[in-house]
Amino acid sequence: MRALAIGISLLTVGVYVVVMLADMVGAGNGIVLLVRGFVTVIGLCVVLYAIIVA
Repeated sequence: MRALAIGISLLTVGVYVVVMLADMVGAGNGIVLLVRGFVTVIGLCVVLYAIIVA
């Protein structure tokens, strides 16, 4: 269940924080979208792992 909670938090708070930080440092739109996609994929992988293991 801990992995599920981590995955869900990455999908919600993690994406928001990472995109805001990338935007604050002046990254271009492409980099912001790339970072957002990367964090989303990691979060989904953790959620799927939690579902498979449980």
